[in-house]
Amino acid sequence: MSTVRQSMRLAKKRATVNSGDRKQSKLIANQQEKEIEQHSSQRSYSRRRITVKKEKKKEHVDDETIDKSDSIVIINRAPVLTLWSALVAKKLYDIRWENALTIGRRLAGLLAQSKGRSIGIFEPKEPINEETQPRKKRKQNDKTLKVLGINVPIKDTVNGPMAVNYDKLVSTKQAETYISNAFQEQLDNTIQAMEKLIEACSKNGDELQRDAYQLYEEFRPEVATGKKGWGKKGILDLNKIIDLTHRTRK
Repeated sequence: MSTVRQSMRLAKKRATVNSGDRKQSKLIANQQEKEIEQHSSQRSYSRRRITVKKEKKKEHVDDETIDKSDSIVIINRAPVLTLWSALVAKKLYDIRWENALTIGRRLAGLLAQSKGRSIGIFEPKEPINEETQPRKKRKQNDKTLKVLGINVPIKDTVNGPMAVNYDKLVSTKQAETYISNAFQEQLDNTIQAMEKLIEACSKNGDELQRDAYQLYEEFRPEVATGKKGWGKKGILDLNKIIDLTHRTRK
């Protein structure tokens, strides 16, 4: 299992632990009852358990297409771009997954702001007044990491670079929650499919940097153009990502 999926599962476990001691105690009690029941019937059902192990295991994304019911994710573009750019950033700069996720979150926000202004959702950006903006703030915003051709503002921390939004660190916890809520049960399969595509086009960093955004445009959910499609959900088909992986390897 990749470190990315391990990190996301640990985040889910932390959220469960924090839900309350009473709920936790009940879960532990239920688990103990199940273990006692399994232990008492271990011998009489040993043959049956061996047979079960040979049955179909949980599906994972491999180099073949997957069932349509497992390949379709109904989602809007922002979390897809967040996850994709985070995985690309992790590959390009060999940084912690938590840090990469903040970069993906900030990048998606930057592109959303730009898109929103271009279609009239947001007001046009006011030009920066070099005389009135404090020099200290200008310097703090100077450091960036380039991902998908976009310069993402970052700050170096003891754990590595993290994205900043107006000099404030992007929250790792909020980014993890955002991704988990958006993809839900299909998060693992999506991460696996994206990681394989990244590996296929990662012969060198320049190639990944050059092609990553174009690849995203090929598999991102399709929505209406302009204001009609703003914030709308579309279909993310994981088989498209798998197909892109095959084509990229050739």
